[in-house]
Amino acid sequence: MSTGDQVAGREFAPHQEQHQVPANPYGSPYAEAPDLAYPPFTVAPQPLPAQAVPPIPATAPSWPTQDAVSELGPLRPEKPPTLTATLLAKAPHFLGSLLVVMAVVLLMPWWAKTLVVLAWLASGALVFHRGTERMLAGVLFGFRQLTPAERQRVQPTWNEVTSRFGVAPDEYELWIQESEELSAFAAAGHIVAVTTRSLKSLPDGELAGVIAHEMGHHQAGHAWVALIGEWYAAPGRVAWWVFKKVSWLAVRLAAERSLMWAAVFGLTALAVAVSVVAAVPPLLLVFVTPYLSAWLSRRAELHADRLAAQRGYGAALIGAFERIKNDEIVLLERLARDGKIKRDAMGHPLRPHQGWSLRMLASHPELDERITALRGYLATGLSEG
Repeated sequence: MSTGDQVAGREFAPHQEQHQVPANPYGSPYAEAPDLAYPPFTVAPQPLPAQAVPPIPATAPSWPTQDAVSELGPLRPEKPPTLTATLLAKAPHFLGSLLVVMAVVLLMPWWAKTLVVLAWLASGALVFHRGTERMLAGVLFGFRQLTPAERQRVQPTWNEVTSRFGVAPDEYELWIQESEELSAFAAAGHIVAVTTRSLKSLPDGELAGVIAHEMGHHQAGHAWVALIGEWYAAPGRVAWWVFKKVSWLAVRLAAERSLMWAAVFGLTALAVAVSVVAAVPPLLLVFVTPYLSAWLSRRAELHADRLAAQRGYGAALIGAFERIKNDEIVLLERLARDGKIKRDAMGHPLRPHQGWSLRMLASHPELDERITALRGYLATGLSEG
């Protein structure tokens, strides 16, 4: 990991490289583009044992007075065109997956082909099945259920957030990810996960703000749209990952004999890829859609922030963002002290420059942008703009 990767800002997101999911080597369970702008946080305080976490009072937490909401009006869900655009951005990947499935069943009788393809098309319904969601949460995302001590710590906050969103506490499930990042995730169709560090170190109000942000994703439909898109993109992603690995291995082994054989295998792999794209030109869009998906993801993050603010958690969420920024300052200072990055004329650590491609592929807006937007919502009464 480069120094630039280490210090890039990041916040609540479900991403592969970030979570180090060994079962999903070809990409994120949610994002089409690698979230290189949001890598794991590498400098963290010593973790506390679960039994050392003090429980919050049985009464509901008290939220910042400047963010008080006297009457909770209706949520403003995501506009349908945005959700539709998110699904359309996955269409080239769905097409690639369909071709992979049809190639697998190529030698089967026509009735068997039809059954397999129809079964795959219908399989998307499984992602909304509670049992399947729990399996995915544990196997793919590395989440686990709360211990009794953790549940005692977070249950009053969870009850308060779900109440403000107008849902029953058991309509969604709260899970845990073992991580020293300040982060949280809206996973599958009914799961919100927070990291162990968030649970241990965030004050009650900020923890509620983080959870409210993820609840906003669920309420707006962001989570299920991303999940269904990735589900149907999975066969194509697996096939592309296998093709690259096999091609690279073949070229490497051929190179041990001669450069000519390496060139032959390399050109053969390139010819196969070009032939597939020539036969199905829409597949070329897979090189463009990561940027569209990242832009839509950034819009979704800002919208989830707004929904959290509408429920009275804007100031609390700002506090969590400021805390993450402080973490980054600590990391920058440590890197500068170790001579890994330079300082400016005033002695402040210089944040490494990120290229335009990384910024365009970032699934989350910069924290300063999100904080500014939240302050604007609070100042204008959360009016639509």
